[in-house]
Amino acid sequence: MQNMTKKIKSKLALPFVMFFFAISSQAQETNSSVSSTSSSTELSSPEGSTQTKIENIKVEEKPKKFGITAQIEGSSNLIEGGSYESSRETSYMVIPKYKISDKIALGAIATFVHNLKQVEESDFNNTEVSATYEPITLISDQLTIKPVVAAVLPTHKADRDELSLLGGIGLKQALMYNMTTKLKLPANITYGASARRNLHEYNRSNVGSPNSEYSFSNFLLLEVDLGKKLSFATKGTALSSLTYTNTWRSKFEIFEELSYQVTNAAYLTLGHVNTDATLKSNMSDSNIEVFNNNTSSIYLDAGVTY
Repeated sequence: MQNMTKKIKSKLALPFVMFFFAISSQAQETNSSVSSTSSSTELSSPEGSTQTKIENIKVEEKPKKFGITAQIEGSSNLIEGGSYESSRETSYMVIPKYKISDKIALGAIATFVHNLKQVEESDFNNTEVSATYEPITLISDQLTIKPVVAAVLPTHKADRDELSLLGGIGLKQALMYNMTTKLKLPANITYGASARRNLHEYNRSNVGSPNSEYSFSNFLLLEVDLGKKLSFATKGTALSSLTYTNTWRSKFEIFEELSYQVTNAAYLTLGHVNTDATLKSNMSDSNIEVFNNNTSSIYLDAGVTY
């Protein structure tokens, strides 16, 4: 791929994200509060928050018999440190993969989040284990699809104690279009979707609100090779869940990342994410925006793949 100018980057990245949200369905928002440390299984795919960036982590598409990625991330929201709502976190992520056949790989995503302001909130996020089928080519060198079966293990204490979460099982798919072959652009576009059935001991949380029986996500990811080991990615995700009482909850996440491939095995990533409820408090106006002083966060990742 050749170098990509800032002009191309700005014209391609954000319009794709905003188009995606313009056509996303507006599920009725019934609970917009999400803990900064919580894994938020009730309103997310297992990737979500720190997890939703998983597609961008530099893991080999066709791993060796065994491979592992280790990543450390520092993140902070933009609220002043003296405020109760300010958040400073460090997370540690491990992603092992084991190839059991030529076409199927088993994997896991385990994350520990250390809250730098309130140590008692530090905990493991829920853990994802998965079986991934190698990408299936639909159009030679242009369009591929990758199916995944994934389960969620309830390793997040708050979800176990407050939501009586027992786990979850679901399906994911990622459809990637390579823009290099025909369009001669150093970029890929990926559409992903997931659906998961959550399992709880009780239908309601310990404060009486209904738990989410089903969780859904849709995302659109644009990755651009800038040359000289630099790449840019922007991703928009629509997250929704259906509770046991048949009410909908929804939120959005928008990421922008600049990554530097230090070596074949090591990388650095600087990014921004904004996540919040899909609808404003009047339940009719869209709340989706790329940046917000109260809900945006910045993060720095460093990772190594073996």
